[in-house]
Amino acid sequence: MSSYVLRSGQTLVINENILQEMEKYGSKLVPGGHQAKSAVFVPLMVNHQACGLLVLGDVEREHAFSASDVRLLETLANSMSTALENARLFDEAQHLLKETEQRAAELAIINSVQEGLASKLDVQAIYDLVGDKIRDIFHAQGTAIYLFDHETEILDTPYCYLKKRFEIESRPFSEHPIAKSMVNTLQPITYRTVEEYRALGGAILENSEEYKSGMYVPLMVGKELKGMVGIANLDKENAYNDSDLRLLQTLANSMSVALENARLFDEVQKKNAEITEALERETASNDILRVIAESPTDIQPVLEVIARNAAQLSRLDDAIITLRAGDILRVDAHYGDIPTFPIGEGFPFNRDSVAGRAILEGRPLQAIHNQHGVKSEYPEGDKAARKYGYRMSCAVPLLREGKAIGAISIRRLKPELLTEKQIALIQPFANQAAIAVENVRLFNETTRLLKETEQRAAELAIINSVQAGLSSKLDMQAIYDLVGDKISEIFKAPAVFISTYDLVANRAYYPYYSVERKRISLAPQPPSGAALEIIRTRQPVFLQRDAEKRLVEEYKMPTIPGTPDAESYLLMPMIVGSHVKGGIGVMSTDRQHPLDDSSVHLLQTIASSMSVALENARLFDETQRLFLEAQEARAAAEQANQAKSAFLSSMSHELRTPLNAIINFVEMIARGMIGPVNQEQVELLDQTLQSSRHLLNLINDVLDIS
Repeated sequence: MSSYVLRSGQTLVINENILQEMEKYGSKLVPGGHQAKSAVFVPLMVNHQACGLLVLGDVEREHAFSASDVRLLETLANSMSTALENARLFDEAQHLLKETEQRAAELAIINSVQEGLASKLDVQAIYDLVGDKIRDIFHAQGTAIYLFDHETEILDTPYCYLKKRFEIESRPFSEHPIAKSMVNTLQPITYRTVEEYRALGGAILENSEEYKSGMYVPLMVGKELKGMVGIANLDKENAYNDSDLRLLQTLANSMSVALENARLFDEVQKKNAEITEALERETASNDILRVIAESPTDIQPVLEVIARNAAQLSRLDDAIITLRAGDILRVDAHYGDIPTFPIGEGFPFNRDSVAGRAILEGRPLQAIHNQHGVKSEYPEGDKAARKYGYRMSCAVPLLREGKAIGAISIRRLKPELLTEKQIALIQPFANQAAIAVENVRLFNETTRLLKETEQRAAELAIINSVQAGLSSKLDMQAIYDLVGDKISEIFKAPAVFISTYDLVANRAYYPYYSVERKRISLAPQPPSGAALEIIRTRQPVFLQRDAEKRLVEEYKMPTIPGTPDAESYLLMPMIVGSHVKGGIGVMSTDRQHPLDDSSVHLLQTIASSMSVALENARLFDETQRLFLEAQEARAAAEQANQAKSAFLSSMSHELRTPLNAIINFVEMIARGMIGPVNQEQVELLDQTLQSSRHLLNLINDVLDIS
């Protein structure tokens, strides 16, 4: 019956036979209810459509409702329908108003966030802005922004707040199950209770309360998941509804676009910064190479430009380049306003300074100086920091073939250490400084060797000319004259002399003494002044400046009349074996170009050659003398031989012949050929005969030996 009235929109009145009527309309009695005997069904009509029923029943009697009763019920039903429709419309208007207000509030929130995003192109600033806004909007005790690196499967957390800001280290997706689920589903994740959060595998920060409700929404750029935003409430469960989720998604979508724009801008900025940095490095390198080309032999301007570029390119206050010089670290270049040691001076080279230890260990080191309550590792560095007013120093060693020769040091007025990137920026300048020092050293060494080679060639030509002359001279005085004239010509000296020493007689002789190309004759005299010094030490006496004064004051050397005042003086010993046989002296009056080390080397070589030549000449003289003595001895020997022959001839004739006659005559007497002789006479004659024969044998032996 109700269905009929709702379909037809007509009032139905049943005053009798209600069971038959129920069967007619297909109605059934509700179990446990009372069966009515009369009933009226009046539809509630709204816009010609039945939206409900007004039903009255009487369980006691039939014909309980009259026509007037029916009209009254219809009037009441119509009034009720109008009231219900008005209430529905009012409720719907209220609902729409609330939705409009919520959308307006959401729009205001989104606009405020986007206004902030529009003014930010720094990525971290956007993270901070959005994170703070979300935390304020949702009154969340926990807020986090996560970023996904799909290639490395690493999760970064640039913003994390849990009643205070936290710094979270990067970690793999696998350590954050919710992030892993987000990657797989790309859908929002919500939890309304602690148990639901635990079921998701959510982690809790150390010393933190459990999360009672929260939600995560993805950060999408196109179809790519870039990260997610999460909020948490620590106080109550079911803290967030669908409208909160929708608002968070809207904010996440706005943030995704802003983050992508910021990422692209940041990438462009990084590229521009890299290009600018590369151009600055290239400019700095060109600047350094230009100075190197302009100053191939002088390291000072090269180190100065390196220090300047190192400080400017790394955006730092100050730069110093120190080079190791024995036990000292010498300051060779400085750029900046912080005072330091004067150029050319330095400090002890040891482990007590940052630069010293960096050189010893061959690696960059840095330290904050004079920290209150902190024991210092660098007492020498702290001392300099107090003196010059800086708080931080960083030293990068200058490495050459693995060995540190110095350091480039950066100093800061603030107690802030350098970043790895800043140290990396300084490293190329340290390498350039090491290369520059080595280049200058090699250039100077090559130049020195070239000069030495040229000098040796010149010396060799001079020595060859001297030796060529010496080889043709065996007369002592001729050698003195040849060498003295050559030395005068080579050194262009106003005074040149050659002296010889007779140490037994304590006499110095001057076979050659020339002043202004005029020969001076000096009488033999005892060795004095510098001569005694070279005899004693067998080393040259070399006075490069103020020679005249020093000769008188230090060597007590008498002044020789006619000789000029010497600015520089060189006396080179002539040594034969281990004995000083004389000296070669050169005096110069030129203050601009005094005698130098090359003069010493050249004169030493000439003195050695002359010593050999003079010894050869002496040996030649000695040989000549011995030869003449031998000639004389030979002539005397020939004369003696002739006298000996005459003597022997005379001896043979004058002695042997009479002695033979005597022997023969004594034999005749002893045999009695001349007359009778007694026994006593025979014995005497035999003795005479024996002695005569012995004498004859001696004469014969002498003649045989001769």
